[in-house]
Amino acid sequence: RKHAPEGAHVFVVSIDSAIEYCLAANENLQTDVSLWKMTWVWNTGRCGSTLMHRMLSTQEETLASLSEPYWFDQLALAAHGENSEPTDAAIVGLVHVCHVLEYGQIVRHAQLNIRKHMPTMFIMNPKGFGHRLLEHVVRAFPLQTADAAAADAEPWPLRHVFMYRACTKVVESFGSIFSAGGKGKGPPKPPPGGRPKPTFASEAMKEAVANGTLAPEPGRPMATHLTSSWMDCMLHWMEITGRSGARAAASLGQQERRELRQYRGGPIVKGRDQLEEDSQLTLRMEEFVTKDLAKRETLVKEILSFVSHGQGMVPSELGAAMAAFGSHSQKGSQMEKSSAVTGAKFLDEGAVTQVEAYVGSVPNLAAVGGSNAILSGSMGR
Repeated sequence: RKHAPEGAHVFVVSIDSAIEYCLAANENLQTDVSLWKMTWVWNTGRCGSTLMHRMLSTQEETLASLSEPYWFDQLALAAHGENSEPTDAAIVGLVHVCHVLEYGQIVRHAQLNIRKHMPTMFIMNPKGFGHRLLEHVVRAFPLQTADAAAADAEPWPLRHVFMYRACTKVVESFGSIFSAGGKGKGPPKPPPGGRPKPTFASEAMKEAVANGTLAPEPGRPMATHLTSSWMDCMLHWMEITGRSGARAAASLGQQERRELRQYRGGPIVKGRDQLEEDSQLTLRMEEFVTKDLAKRETLVKEILSFVSHGQGMVPSELGAAMAAFGSHSQKGSQMEKSSAVTGAKFLDEGAVTQVEAYVGSVPNLAAVGGSNAILSGSMGR
């Protein structure tokens, strides 16, 4: 309804057919998918992820950066919805479908001469809630083509970046943009029957809610929602990367060469643990936007080397990458109009204290600094 005008031709495709088509991407897209390399930028939101996209987009000759990929973001919303419970295997298959759909857009841009180079390296930069499908992404990539010999097939290289910022700053930034006081639309009206209970990806948040150990919620519903979302994102990353939680300790060691069930029945073999140290990068916003130009250049080079899987970059384009830091990454959009620009604060001192107490009531977050968390492995530390 949003994208198809009345009277337009519409293709109706079943989930089974879409997944089957995308698993045969080599033939159907007429491209060698074994050459594809992927990096996923998971983030809390309001942490420099859009700036990351703009900086990486200057490297058009070698990679394609996709900011807030529409299809994946829609899947992330639906997969954790109150009334939507597709099977795990279906979600894994659909993650692959989402990327192929985005690849189709890149092909169209090349045909229209908007893009001069067809990339083999992709940066997927979903919205903050995209982390809910982090484990599904690990299962979906690498997917072998349907006719590949699974036991002998090489996995697609997969890397992960996690970007974050202090909780109170994220809540203040989002809240001041979307609250009525910040001249945003304000929170939507509750649906009939009230708002559904929030769903969480992290084991620590699920446990805290189940045991009733969370501190009192911040007074404003939007502040509670934003704070809970930040907590879930941070905790989920910590658990998946083995920084905390029993699940990480129990599961990460079992991932090497694990056979994963393909949606259509055959085995998929995943290679080495995709979240081991050299396949992940953790980046705090303050490190990314440093005013020290020498440190910034070193950082940019390291990021470009990481997302290009060591392939490096076109040296002449370093200046373009550095220039991306010279203007507001959200300039001209509603997302630029936070309290840092308008001066209209969302959180007063009391609300800040409430947010900090709420975050600090989860031990795993309290152990790394609570609302002002600094994760081990952040660049520059």
